[in-house]
Parts: sequence; structure tokens; C-alpha cells
Amino acid sequence: MDAHLGTDLDTVVAQKLDVTVWQVSWRRRRLNIPPALPRSEQLSSIIAKAQPSPLPSKSDATPTERRFLVNQPQFLRAGGSYPDTEDKALTAFLERALAEAHSLDLQPIACPYSHSHHTSLTQKAHARSPRPAFYCGKCDKRFNRLTGTPLARLRHAEMMPAFVRLLSQQLPYEEACRRLGVDYKAIANWTKKFRLWLLQLDPSGRWEAKVLLGIKTRAYIQCPRCGAEGEKQFLGGSDHRGRRLICSACSTTFGVRDAELLTQQRVRLEILYDPGKVDTLTT
Repeated sequence: MDAHLGTDLDTVVAQKLDVTVWQVSWRRRRLNIPPALPRSEQLSSIIAKAQPSPLPSKSDATPTERRFLVNQPQFLRAGGSYPDTEDKALTAFLERALAEAHSLDLQPIACPYSHSHHTSLTQKAHARSPRPAFYCGKCDKRFNRLTGTPLARLRHAEMMPAFVRLLSQQLPYEEACRRLGVDYKAIANWTKKFRLWLLQLDPSGRWEAKVLLGIKTRAYIQCPRCGAEGEKQFLGGSDHRGRRLICSACSTTFGVRDAELLTQQRVRLEILYDPGKVDTLTT
């Protein structure tokens, strides 16, 4: 199997040997076997010679399609920081919804069980019960403004305003834990409940699609050197150079913008890991 290494692109060798591309690439590098396609020229020189035309405009995404930032790091490097990518519209929408859900207004609301308006106030807010309670004469049940929502039994309500500002940011759960001083399980639980609640508030999914917290992506673009299609792994980056990718076929590393200019394609980001994914409105 080692004899095949370096005789062709790693993707082709992987197909011949029925193994993964990354197994072939890792083994080839460990044995110091050069790739089949030598790197005779820097990509910056290739770009200068090619004089590529402006990048094609980004295709319009549907309202329920998540829009990821290609230059947003997925892991925090030593001494670095994550840029603020908060979606102000989503934050404002949730702040209004939270204010309504925690309102102390004594005016009875429709019953979440029977949807009847034959309701009455049964209890004002007090120390042990911070929200007014109501009674439904049709189904003989008591409820409050959070009854029937995923937030009904959610604790630490005082932290929710700070949490909702993180929901639209392309951050890992670990960063949210660090900022709010809570554990991973709490962040995972809050994120899933808020995504369910957003679907209750707007079944179209337009607002829920703005939630990016905890979601990790993978990049797809043609390699500007060997032309191999398929997934490219992220390989760090910097503020002035942007994200970098590596091609598993020829082990070339390149910047996102360089690849887009040479291939005249936009990097396509697809969801690799979504720990807060919700499929139903059940709570």
C-alpha cells in the first residue's frame, strides 16, 4: 500500500486502496513522500499572472437557510478573541418575546391548553411565584405566560438577556460557557430550548435559522492547485490573511480569498456538527 503513495493524487490513491483521503495524506507525509503534484510556484504568483475577474456575486440564501461567516474561527487560539457577530434583529426579537413572557400584566391571556379566552386571574406575582397565574374555565387548568413553552421550567432567568446575545454568534459552546460562567450542559440545554421556542413563535423557521451558536461547519471548494473537488479542512488563519484551507489531495494550503479568485467559486459552508438541532415543536 505504501508503494502507491505519491504516485497519484491522494484522492485517487485512497479510492484504489479503499481508505480515507486523510489516512493516505497522513501516511504519505509521515514517510516524507512528496505529493504527486509538485508545488513549483506560489499561489500568489499564479493569481498575479491569471489576473482573475471579480468574484461572482453571492447567491441569495432562502430566509430559512443559515448564513455562516467563512472567516469566523471555530476555535480560539492563544491570545486571540472572537469577533462580535451578533445579529441585532434576532436579539431584539427575543428580548421583546422575553419581556412579554415575563410580564407582570394582570390582564388574563388565552389558555395555552384549550386556547379559550374564558380565563381569569387567580394569583398575582409574589416572591415564591414571580409571574401572575391564570385559570381557564373551559379546561379547569391553571397556567402562566410561560406555560406550554420550552422555557416553562428554565432556571437562571436573570442570565437570559446575556445569553440571547450569543445565540446568533458563530461561537462554540465552550466560549459561551466561559463568558456566562455556566457549564456546557446548561448552554446546550438553553440553546435547544430557545430554538424550539423560536419555532413556536415563528413556525416558518426564519428566526430559528439565525441561531448559529455551537454549530460547526466544513468548507467545500475546488483546490486552486490540483483542481480536486470536495471538502477542505480549515487550517487556522489571521486577521489580515483570513481563514486558510488545506487540500487533502495535494496537501496545498491556501487562503479562502485566493481559492475563490482562482476558481471563480465561492466557498460553500455546510453544517458538520449541530448539537442544538431541533426537528419538532415538542417540548
